[in-house]
Amino acid sequence: MVKLHKITLAFPDKREELLFQKAFFEESLPITRVALLLAAFLYGFFGLLDTVFVTEYLHTFLIIRFGVVVPILIAVIILSLTKFFFLIWQQVLFIAFLVGGGGITYMIGMTPENWSYYGGLMLIFSVGYFFARLSFIYATLGGWLNLLLFNLMMYFVADIQPQLFIAFNFFFVSANLIGMFGSYYLELSGRRNFYLSRLLDQKQKDLEQVNLGLESAVEDRTRELKESEEKYRLIFERSPVGVFHFNDKWIVTECNDQFANIIGLPRSVAEGMSLKELSDKRVVDAVGQVLKGNKASFEGRYKAKGKGKGTPVRILFAPIKTDMNKTSGGIGLVEDRREFLEKQQLEKQIAVARESVQFKQKFLANMSHEIRTPLTGIIGMIDILSQTRLNKEQKEYFGTLKLTSENLREIINQILDYSKIEAGRVTIKPRGFNFYELINNAQKLFESLCPPDVNLIVIIDPQVPEFIKADDHRVAQIINNLLNNAIKFTKKGSIELLALPEKWLADGTLLLRIEVTDTGEGIHPEKIDQLFKPFSQLEHLDNKNFEGTGLGLSIAKELTDLMGGEIGVISQQGSGSTFWFNFQARIISREDIKKNLELSGVKDTGPLRILYAEDKIVNQKVVNIMLASLGHEVTLVNDGKQALEIFEPNAFDMILMDIQMPVMDGVTATRKLRAKYKELPPIVGLSANAFEGDKEKYLSMGLDEYLTKPVKKEDFILLLQKLTNK
Repeated sequence: MVKLHKITLAFPDKREELLFQKAFFEESLPITRVALLLAAFLYGFFGLLDTVFVTEYLHTFLIIRFGVVVPILIAVIILSLTKFFFLIWQQVLFIAFLVGGGGITYMIGMTPENWSYYGGLMLIFSVGYFFARLSFIYATLGGWLNLLLFNLMMYFVADIQPQLFIAFNFFFVSANLIGMFGSYYLELSGRRNFYLSRLLDQKQKDLEQVNLGLESAVEDRTRELKESEEKYRLIFERSPVGVFHFNDKWIVTECNDQFANIIGLPRSVAEGMSLKELSDKRVVDAVGQVLKGNKASFEGRYKAKGKGKGTPVRILFAPIKTDMNKTSGGIGLVEDRREFLEKQQLEKQIAVARESVQFKQKFLANMSHEIRTPLTGIIGMIDILSQTRLNKEQKEYFGTLKLTSENLREIINQILDYSKIEAGRVTIKPRGFNFYELINNAQKLFESLCPPDVNLIVIIDPQVPEFIKADDHRVAQIINNLLNNAIKFTKKGSIELLALPEKWLADGTLLLRIEVTDTGEGIHPEKIDQLFKPFSQLEHLDNKNFEGTGLGLSIAKELTDLMGGEIGVISQQGSGSTFWFNFQARIISREDIKKNLELSGVKDTGPLRILYAEDKIVNQKVVNIMLASLGHEVTLVNDGKQALEIFEPNAFDMILMDIQMPVMDGVTATRKLRAKYKELPPIVGLSANAFEGDKEKYLSMGLDEYLTKPVKKEDFILLLQKLTNK
C-alpha cells in the first residue's frame, strides 16, 4: 500500500500528487459547482424568509446575504469556468466556506433566539466538509475557524444563557469532529482508490505491453517457423542427396525425387511403400537397426529393380524419437557416389599424369645434360678447327660439320624449350636492345647457310624504331626458326625477311610485325592447320622428307602468345609461303640502352689466371684451348675437392666450376671456398642443365655467373668482358 503524509495525506512523489490533484479537480468540479449553487440558492431563499419573519436587523442581514455571500458564491461558480481555476480552487473554496460560515455566525450573534440560523450554520459545515470537495486540511481549518468565530460572537456580542452556549458548542464541536473524520477518511479513500486505479492502469498497460510482446513473439516465431519450414522444404526438394522419412511401421512417409530416382521408383509410389520391399537386404537390415533406436549406415552398390549394375551409394540412417525416448521412425540420407568415384578416379589419373610429366622432365634434364656435355667438346673443337688453315675440300667438310652440330644443338634447345613451355616455366624477360642489329645478325648468319641459288633479302621499314624493349632472345629465336625452315624448303629463288610496324599502341608501345617469305613449293592446304601443333613437321613436296623435331613452330606460337602477339602463315601450293608473327615492343632511346651497348663492346681483358674444375677430359681440353687462344692461363683440376686443395688467394683471377663432378660437386666446392676465404675471384658455374630457373638456382647458391653447355669461344669473350666491366 502507498504511504501518504499522516496529516496532509499528500503523496511523497510530487508528480504523483500533481496527477492526483488534477484527477480530484476534474472529478470534483461538477459537484463543487452544484454545492456552491445550492448554497447560494439557500442563502437567497432564507433571505426572502427573513423579510417575513425578521424585523430587527433585516437590512443588515439582506446586505450580508445578497451583498456579500451570494455574490461571492456566484463569483466562485463563474471563476470555476476559467482555465486557471485549477491552480486556486481549494483556496477560493476555503474563502467561500469562511464567508458563508461567517455570515451565518454574524446573524446568529445578532439574533440568537432565531433557531433557523443554527441550522444554516450546520448546513455550512456539511457543505464545507462533504459537498464542496475541500481537501481535508482546508475543510478542517475552515470548520474550526467558523466555530471560533461563532464562539466569539456568542461570548462578546450575543446575549445567551450559559447553558445554551455550552449546548451549542457541544453540538457544533461534535459536528466538526464528525466532519473532520469523515473528510479525512473520504480523502484517504479517494487517494488510495486513485493510487490503486493508477497501479491497475499501469498493470493493465504492462499487461497490454506483455500481450503485444507475446503477440509479436508469436508472430515472429510463426514467421521463423514458416521460414524454417520453407528452407527445409527447399533443401529437402532440391538436395542432391536422396532424403526420406519413415515411421515405425517401415512405411516411407515422405521422400524427395533424388531418393525415388536412386531406388528406381516414381516418387508417388516410393511415398507409402514399405522399406521391407527394397531389393537390397543390407539396406533393410540397416532400417531394422534404426527402428531399434540405433544409428546405421550402408555403403556399396544399391541395385534397384531393372537398373543393371546398380548405383554406388552411401546411406546414413538416424532414428527419430519422441519425448518418451521411444523410436517413432527415422530419416535416411542417400548420397549418389558416382560423381565422387569418378572424381576420385580422375584424381588418380591426374596424379599418374603429373608423375609422368615429372618423369619426363627428369628424363629430359638428364638427357640434356648427357648430350650437352659431349656436345661441348664437339662444338668447341669445331670452333677451334675454324681458326686453323684448311684447304677447299676440308672447308667444305668443316661447313657440313658445323651446320650439323648447330642443327643438333638447335634440336636439343627446341626439346628443352618445349618441355619448359609444357611445364609453364617459360617467362619473357624484356630488355632494351638494337633491333636493327638483331636483324643484321640474323642476315649474316643465314646468308652463309642459304643454297647457292637462293638470295636472302632483308627489308626494315623506315618507321620501325631502332631501339626497342622486348625479349630479344625470344624474338631472335622465332626469326631464326622461320628463316631456318625457309632455307630447308627453298631450292632456288629468294627468301625475304621483312620488319614493319603493324599497329601503334598507347604509352609508347607498338605491335611489330615480322614476315619471312620464300619462293619454295608452298604448303599443302591440309597441313596448314597442323603446322603450329607440337611434333608437326614440315614436309618437302618432292621427296616427302621429314626434318627436325616438329617443335619449332609450336614453340614459336607459345612464345608469341607470351609476348602479347600472334603467329600465322599464308601459303598457296606451288607459290611459296609467308610466315609472320607480331609482338609488343616499347620504344626506347639510345640512352636507355647505353649501358648495355657499352657492355657489348669487346675490350682487352688482359691475360687472366683461371682455375678450371671439370671431370670430362674432352671438355678440359676444349675449354683450355679456347681460353689459351684468348691469352689466358688455365689450371685444370678434375673435381671440386682438388680445386679446394690447389686454390690459394691471389693465385687466380677467376674460377670455372663444373656443377656436376665426382668426389665433390661445384656447388659444394663453392660454398666451402666462400666459408674459408673472405675475398674470392669470380666463380663461374658451367653446366649442361638448361631448364628455366636453373641459372637463378645456381646463382642463389653462391656462384657469380653461370654458362650453359655447350659453350663457344664467343661465350667466354662476353663473360670475361662482363666480369671486367663489373
